[in-house]
Amino acid sequence: MKRLVPFLMASTLVVYFGCTQAVRYSAGAEKGQCYGNQTCNSGLSCDSNICVRSTSSSTGGSSGSGGEGASGGQSGSNDTSANSGLGGTPSSGGAAGSGGDTASGGNQGSGGSMDTGGAQASGGSLPAGGASGSGGTTTTSTNTCGASTSTTVVTICNGLAVGAMTGYGWVALGSADTLTDPTCDVAKAAITAATPCKANTNWGKPDALCMSGSVPALPGDAGAADYSSNWGVQIGVNAKDPNAGMGTSWKTITFTMSGSPSTGLRAVIHKNGDPDSTGYCVSMTPGTALKITDFNSACWDSSGTSLTEADAASIDKVSVQVTSTASAITVDHLCLTKVELGN
Repeated sequence: MKRLVPFLMASTLVVYFGCTQAVRYSAGAEKGQCYGNQTCNSGLSCDSNICVRSTSSSTGGSSGSGGEGASGGQSGSNDTSANSGLGGTPSSGGAAGSGGDTASGGNQGSGGSMDTGGAQASGGSLPAGGASGSGGTTTTSTNTCGASTSTTVVTICNGLAVGAMTGYGWVALGSADTLTDPTCDVAKAAITAATPCKANTNWGKPDALCMSGSVPALPGDAGAADYSSNWGVQIGVNAKDPNAGMGTSWKTITFTMSGSPSTGLRAVIHKNGDPDSTGYCVSMTPGTALKITDFNSACWDSSGTSLTEADAASIDKVSVQVTSTASAITVDHLCLTKVELGN
């Protein structure tokens, strides 16, 4: 049976793209993300990558700002917007801002902010993975994002894309799948299809988007319901914030990854203006350039619509998916560290 292509964002882990949107604050504004050089608008200061009004406390620390609501996207963690793809189950998404009580003698940082978005590819079977999986560790990120004017390279800083893309990272998963990293807020609660993260997202690394968890095996007689609830796990990033197309032309895209699995992966992208449920996918190998013309809305048998080079500027989300198979899969610190665009 053909695998469903959810370009999910959680209805259960992320609601449909066009659905509920959480509040976002503009970069540089109060409660918004700091600019890339760690500055804010007049009268504000950058505290843990969040713009706040200066306050004092008896302990000498500065109060952390509250987490931001995530903007809409497909298939992402830290948000409530998502789309189901061809029978796929929405997964979670959201945004994480900084926060915390007043820190004694210093500022309390958060694990970086996240936006939602992404497409979950479905259909077809992928190579089997290992047994049910391990969890990742979460750290609080405190490094400073450096400015980048690159139009071809995307790196990650505290959950935010830097360079050719400037949106937020996200994760997504089916209701039967599990993620142990990243986690949500100060309680480090698990992100699931039923409990999307609407506060701070704790990323395991400041310079990568990483996920750990497990994807159970599909039954031998898997039907639509099995693929809908167990489509796998996904990690990705939005092109911009607020979400929009890249605005630049490119012919190839290369994902640099670390961790496992390193095989049986799919690259999935979404075109701004397309229905939320429409994602374009292709089987991928980390470090290998993929032609935009190879992305197809039904990549398991290439029976769908293929993208053209003219579509490149409209791509608003890129992601990597671990798709469910007949064998259980352990996802162990699978990290997206860089995206490169080529011509």
